[in-house]
Amino acid sequence: MPRSLCSEAIFILWFAFLPEASRLINNETDISYGTYLYAWPIQNALIYTGHPNPLIILPLALIGATICEYLSWLLIERTFLRKKPRIIDQV
Repeated sequence: MPRSLCSEAIFILWFAFLPEASRLINNETDISYGTYLYAWPIQNALIYTGHPNPLIILPLALIGATICEYLSWLLIERTFLRKKPRIIDQV
């Protein structure tokens, strides 16, 4: 297994067991799907702009995906989830 893949796996496991991580990914602000949704295009954009090193791409993509997913939660998902009971009642 290449060294970069090992370091990424260790980072993911380390992050998964942080107490702060459980506060980020919970029922109030479920940003886990946003990670999946936004990480891929951000990683590809970084590769396209000339960052072939995974050790550079991983932290930059993680920061970018976290910002995008949190904004998506605040501006889109939370708004629609608040309207969900009203929409179901109208049907």
